[in-house]
Amino acid sequence: MTNSQAFIFDMDGVLVNTLEFHYLAWKQVAEAGGVSFTHDDMDRFRGLHRRECLSRLFPDA
Repeated sequence: MTNSQAFIFDMDGVLVNTLEFHYLAWKQVAEAGGVSFTHDDMDRFRGLHRRECLSRLFPDA
């Protein structure tokens, strides 16, 4: 076995599931701007860049 210098792995969803924390953060941002936010909205944001999410959340901004 070779001497490993580093290990790379995807921690989110493997050791810890942070999806609910991301949802709560987006919900807080939305509600602060007067917009409702649901888990369905979060599902629609999956895979999008944060700027795109904000544009969709606040289209008139």
